[in-house]
Amino acid sequence: MNYTCDYCHQPIPEGVYPFTLRLELFPAIEPSLEISQKDLEIDFEAEMKRLIEQMEKMTESEMIEQEKIQFVSHKFTLCPTCRNRIAEQLERLGK
Repeated sequence: MNYTCDYCHQPIPEGVYPFTLRLELFPAIEPSLEISQKDLEIDFEAEMKRLIEQMEKMTESEMIEQEKIQFVSHKFTLCPTCRNRIAEQLERLGK
């Protein structure tokens, strides 16, 4: 297969194995998964109906925009040089 690096846009030579970078953005999980008494008192059926009604009022473009806010995923093919460059940048960010 012929691969092209999504970062430098150069062809990846045959015999050189590409790397895959997956990037996902999504809301952080709540710090506590503990269920409170207040949570148990919620009328879940009414809440689901409310959410469905809210979604039914949305246009398709509004729904797509909301989905993008909730979850974004990308996949990139990288040559070894760009893989190393990005890994170094991520290492610095993580410190």
